[in-house]
Amino acid sequence: MARAIASRHARAVFLFAAASEAAAEMIRDGLRDGPPNCRVEPGRNAEVLSAADLALCASGTATLEVAWHRVPMVVMYNGSKWGYRLIGRWLIHTPYLSLVNILAGEWIVPEFMPYYSSTEPIVAEALDLLGNAKRRAKMRSDLDTVVRSLGSASAARETARIALDMLGRGSEGST
Repeated sequence: MARAIASRHARAVFLFAAASEAAAEMIRDGLRDGPPNCRVEPGRNAEVLSAADLALCASGTATLEVAWHRVPMVVMYNGSKWGYRLIGRWLIHTPYLSLVNILAGEWIVPEFMPYYSSTEPIVAEALDLLGNAKRRAKMRSDLDTVVRSLGSASAARETARIALDMLGRGSEGST
């Protein structure tokens, strides 16, 4: 994908956020024949996302981190086509599969899931977003709405308080 995007955006720089040095090494191995403008940054997600115009993001909680930084994204996950057809489609009853779209209750970020057979549509979507500042601005605004809907910075503390109240421990000084 990086090579296809770089062929249309010669100045594009590809930053890969890695959770650890071991993960970074695996990514570097996969990029050996990739475009020269690729860098892997282990343990620097916030910095990578702050510098990004667009994120290509694996589905999962990572989409919430990308949303937190208000970075336009394309979400993807390539699972088993047959697993989905045989089992998944009977278990999944939501029109959206990415957490961001589920929380929004509408399609705000493109998602390529539960499987895809070609990366060409993903590349086309990424190129369209990169070439459309108005679309990226709208997506940022929609992401901001999703993030604000998640509550305040004290949401974790409030959730813990509610859980303690439900357990009958209340605010007896055990916080």
